Amino acid sequence: MRRDGPSPTVTGTCSAPRSPVETDYTARAGVRATRGLLAGPCPPTAVIYDNDVMAAASVAALTGDGVRIPADLAVLPGTDSRCASWCTRR
Repeated sequence: MRRDGPSPTVTGTCSAPRSPVETDYTARAGVRATRGLLAGPCPPTAVIYDNDVMAAASVAALTGDGVRIPADLAVLPGTDSRCASWCTRR
């Protein structure tokens, strides 16, 4: 998680704001954190990732789990690298 700049809150289907989830910058950590958020009592409708690797890995893993991107979950990559362009809406 970046510590410089604004620190957005994340809101989901519940009205209470949610704090950012801290992970390392790996694909595995992004998937694990996202699955944890989705398994909670108030799953988010969108997740903003700090890097494209975590976002792309989460899209791949979650679509395999049956999550519809973006119908069930909007995924917003944190940077605009070539990796982000490889993820397509299904």
